[in-house]
Amino acid sequence: MQQLFRFIFQNRSHFTFLLLLILGLFLVTRFNSYQAAIYFHTSNQVSGGLLESRQEIKDYFNLRAVNQQMAEENARLRQALVNPIPYRLGLSILPPSRRQALPDQYRFQEAKVINNSWQRFRNYITLNKGEADGLESGMAVIGPEGIVGQVMHVSRNYATATSLLHNDLKVSCLLTSTGNYCTINWQGPDPQVAKLLYLPLHTDPQVGDTVVTSGYNAVFPAGLPIGRIKSFEQASDANFYDVDVELTTDFQSLSYVYVIENQYRPEKDSLEQVTNPEL
Repeated sequence: MQQLFRFIFQNRSHFTFLLLLILGLFLVTRFNSYQAAIYFHTSNQVSGGLLESRQEIKDYFNLRAVNQQMAEENARLRQALVNPIPYRLGLSILPPSRRQALPDQYRFQEAKVINNSWQRFRNYITLNKGEADGLESGMAVIGPEGIVGQVMHVSRNYATATSLLHNDLKVSCLLTSTGNYCTINWQGPDPQVAKLLYLPLHTDPQVGDTVVTSGYNAVFPAGLPIGRIKSFEQASDANFYDVDVELTTDFQSLSYVYVIENQYRPEKDSLEQVTNPEL
């Protein structure tokens, strides 16, 4: 305390000057309208700039929360799109490929990618959600642009998913231009190109044709984007085209994904098991 008093006493002339300066500015702006207008205009500009800068800094540090909120909202919108509630009310909002779903069949949940590989032939993705969030092995994983993979192992708080960039993963798909059911399989090494298998020679594919999920398995809903035909050729000794598909998902920039639970899958699997025990 003594040091504070000593500091004030030693700099009393400076403090006196500042006090008189503030008092003078107050009197000038208080009793002179022109100077007051200039003062308030300048102060508003300065304070507005400071407030804007503060808000920009605040927005920057809130980006994680904003991204999380957007991912949750997108999950709800995707769930509303796939589950045919509007169609049950007599509205033909949903395309025919989406109307194959039963009421409230699919439940979407957002998850953040915390680890991801795309340089190997067997690639995996790690998510920040697990059993505590309702995730189970076998659930589908999609991204903002298309399918991503399938949940493989689950712990309490984390899950690993087999990426579509895994040469053992095969997904039933549909070529929309011809209606043919095929299979998509990534064979490397390009993380943006996969193979379209079993497209018969009597079809007429075109570069740019869209490939979507077929809905033939209980994992992925029908109509989810996979990619577009990049190139194709007919081998002389083969019964099918050799087709390259450019994937819609950019696996090198995955941030948030959506895990899809098919709530009717256990019923479908058990019925098919009874019908054909060899499945």
